[in-house]
Amino acid sequence: MSLPELLAGVDRVLRVARKPHIHDIVPRALDVDGAIGTVRALLALRARAQWTDVLPVNPEPWEVLSLLLALLELAKLGELRLEQRRAFASFEITRDPASEAA
Repeated sequence: MSLPELLAGVDRVLRVARKPHIHDIVPRALDVDGAIGTVRALLALRARAQWTDVLPVNPEPWEVLSLLLALLELAKLGELRLEQRRAFASFEITRDPASEAA
């Protein structure tokens, strides 16, 4: 087989091959401040909550990320504690008693 024949064969294969499916990525801003407000409001009403209590029903990925970042930020600030008993389990959100005294 000659090089021109080989290149012609590759050309035929490429013409027949399907175009790859490319996903459209839509940029979406996170709302960490809004999620912080939601968590603070819930913990003002009760001292404990579950992850599922603050997560909306059928959440969008940006809502999940916003909430996770909000929880981590509030834990860093000492306003709450997060406890997860095992990997991939739901976690409990507890208002930090030390932050109540402040």
